[in-house]
Amino acid sequence: MLDINIQREFQQIIEKYNNTDRNIIKANIKTILRKIKKTHRLKTKDIAEKLGLSPQCIAQMGQLSGYYKPDFFTVLKLCNLLNISITETLNPVQISKEVKAEKWTTEAKRQFLQDYMTLNITELTQKYGITQRSAVEYFRLFKRDLEKQNLNKINILSK
Repeated sequence: MLDINIQREFQQIIEKYNNTDRNIIKANIKTILRKIKKTHRLKTKDIAEKLGLSPQCIAQMGQLSGYYKPDFFTVLKLCNLLNISITETLNPVQISKEVKAEKWTTEAKRQFLQDYMTLNITELTQKYGITQRSAVEYFRLFKRDLEKQNLNKINILSK
């Protein structure tokens, strides 16, 4: 018999999974699949066999594009294969966007802003290899940075 507290915790984890952005989950699954392939020296076909899925399903899980969000229990099986907690798939990658954004040149930031305004979000995320959430954050940061640069130029010219 399942302890009621464990049952409640399990329910909370499923709810958190269902409420987590699919791009976060997919980025983490991509990392998990890499670890499984490297640690256990398995190919996509081997992973698929162990999980009782098709190789196409495993390949799709490892792609960041598209609207597919893997089923909770499929991800749970994948995590069990690597002996990690499923909660690791729910946390955003902890790379500071501020630090990443600083590495962009002014011209690259301008190009990104132009692309953000002209491309659809799927094309943009594929072009830059980022999630939709990162795209929105970069847009905000780059726009602010370029506005600051323009204000500084105006202030210097007016002196």
